[in-house]
This record gives sequence, structure tokens and C-alpha cells, in this order.
Amino acid sequence: MTKCDYFCFLNSGDSLFETKTLAELNKKISVFGENPPAIVYGHACEEFAQGKEIVKPANSEINLEKGMFCHHQSMLFHYRYAQLRYDLEYKLSADYDYIIRAVKMLDDQSNIKMLDMVVSRFDMTGVSNSRRISGIMEDFRLRVENDLCSYLSSGLYAARSICLMGLKQFSYPLYLFMRSKTTFNNQVI
Repeated sequence: MTKCDYFCFLNSGDSLFETKTLAELNKKISVFGENPPAIVYGHACEEFAQGKEIVKPANSEINLEKGMFCHHQSMLFHYRYAQLRYDLEYKLSADYDYIIRAVKMLDDQSNIKMLDMVVSRFDMTGVSNSRRISGIMEDFRLRVENDLCSYLSSGLYAARSICLMGLKQFSYPLYLFMRSKTTFNNQVI
């Protein structure tokens, strides 16, 4: 890859949001001139089996202890991360681990920039959602192994994830309502 390239990870079933997404990304990234950020990210459109789509806004606060600040499909990494690899020990949380290690490589978190745009479409019927409990357990281990927080704090984050997962299965409209109260500008398309 050349010096000005960015790359992202799209899983099977995922895609860029629109055909013009790359052109829009290029325009927004070019504003940074000779000092492009190490990581840029934006919002994601979650696609459900019932045909419903929900734009899930990225979080402008980066607190890896709490989890990922956006879907990894909506993150673009500068070429300097080309040698960083996924740790395949993690079957469901390798993306979270990659992001933790990528952010730890930065000298300054100001080298991460949020772009106000929807970058990707995320398939909500994939393995990470069908095996969510296993993913939550891997996330628990990741937070502790990467010194993000204590066992107790990681356990509390895991319990919160399990409660939200249960709420989603019990009453999806209530889950959406609760999520809209905890995220900025949630939209149903």
C-alpha cells in the first residue's frame, strides 16, 4: 500500500453504505492535508433480517473499556497499520482486540477522527450476533488482558451487554427505545 492509502475490514454480508461512500470519504479525509489521521471512523447502518435498517451513530467518546466506539466496518486505518494483524485466538472479538492494539499504538488520541457520515452497512444476522454470549465472554477476557480495566469492571460491562441482549430478544421496540436514550441521534430508516 502507498503512503496515502486507508483500508477497512468488511465481513461477509457487510458493505460500504452507498456507491458514493468512497468518494465522500476521500473528500473528507483530504481536508486533513499532509497530516492524515491514523484512524477515521463514522456511523453504521445496521441491517436486520426483517428488512429494517437502523443508523447506529458512532460514539465521539473513545473509551475502549466500555467497548468499541463504532462498528469496525466503519473504521478506516491509515497504511501504518498494514502490518498489524488480527489475533485469531479470538474467534468473535478479534476486531475489538485489533482496535485496542491500534489505538494503543497512537501517541495521541487526537490522531483518531470521527467523520459525520454513514460509512458502512452491518449485517445483523451474522455470527457475532448469533453467538453473542461467546463474544461477550471474549470481550470480558480482552478488557482484562489488555489492561483496560479490572475483572470486576469487565464483569459489570459483560453483565450490561447480557442485559441489553436479553432486552433485545424480549422486546425489540423497548430495546430500540432504551438504546436511543443512550446514544446520540439514533434513526430508524
